[in-house]
Amino acid sequence: MAPKSSIDVELSPPSGLLHEKISLEHFDLLRVTPSNALAPCVENYWVIQWDLRGKLDYTQYNLPHPSVNLVIDPFAKTGVFGVQKSRFAYHLSDSGKLFGVKFWPGAFHGFLNGSVSSLTDRNVPIESIFSQHDAELEREFLKANDPLGFASVIESLLLTGAPQLDDKALKVREMVALIGKDKQLMNVADLAKKGSMGVRSLQRLFETYVGVTPKWVIDRARMLAAIDSLNLGSDASLTELAHELGYFDSAHFGRAFLALTGYTPSHYQAKS
Repeated sequence: MAPKSSIDVELSPPSGLLHEKISLEHFDLLRVTPSNALAPCVENYWVIQWDLRGKLDYTQYNLPHPSVNLVIDPFAKTGVFGVQKSRFAYHLSDSGKLFGVKFWPGAFHGFLNGSVSSLTDRNVPIESIFSQHDAELEREFLKANDPLGFASVIESLLLTGAPQLDDKALKVREMVALIGKDKQLMNVADLAKKGSMGVRSLQRLFETYVGVTPKWVIDRARMLAAIDSLNLGSDASLTELAHELGYFDSAHFGRAFLALTGYTPSHYQAKS
C-alpha cells in the first residue's frame, strides 16, 4: 500500500532544529504521512535534500526526540538509529539527499521484539532487523526521481513485519504525548500518578519501549519547546519562557539550555 503522494499540510512544524531559519537556507526538509496501515507505528517519513555546490559546507545541529528513526543515507550512515541522548550534528557538503522514517515513541519495540534501550545512542544495520540489505535500499533511493515517492518502497518493507501494537506500546505513546502537552509536568512521580502506575513501573516501561527514562523525555520536551519558541522569535522574556515551561527560575532554565545546546538562551536568541 503506497502512502499519500503529497505532503500533509496538517503535519506539525519540524521541532528541534537549532537555528531553524538559518538551517532551512541550506537544505529542504519535506515530510509525508504514512498509509493508514502504518499510521499506528510511523509518525512520518522525511526527506532532506541539499545543493551546496559552489558554496560553503554547513553543519546542522539538532535536538533528538524520543523516537527511533530508520535512515537511508548513502552519503554517511544508513541504519536504524535509537534515541540519541545528546544533540547531534550532520555535515552537509556538495549535494545529496537522505530519507528517514520517524517511528512513534514506543512503536519500534514490536519491530525489534526486544528492549529499545539496546539501541539508545547506537545504530544498527537495517538488514539486522528487516528483510532487505542496506546497500540495496541505498541504490534504490539514489535511483528514485521522486525522493518522497520512495516512501512506497519503505512501506512495503515495513508492512512485512508491522507489529500489532500491544497495550504497553499504546500506553507509553499516550504518556509521551501527555508530557508534550502539559508543560507544568516536571517530575516522574506526577507522571506516574497521571498514568495510574508506580514510578518504578513507569521507568521500566520507558526503558523497554522508548529506550530512555521518563525524566529524560520530560527534560527533552521542555528543551524542544524552548527551542521552538525561540526559533519563532517569541516576544516573551527568557524569565517568562522559563516559567511557562515549568522551570523554577531563569537560572535553572539557562543551565539546562546551555548544557544541551552549547548556547546560553540569550546567545541563542541573538543568533536566531
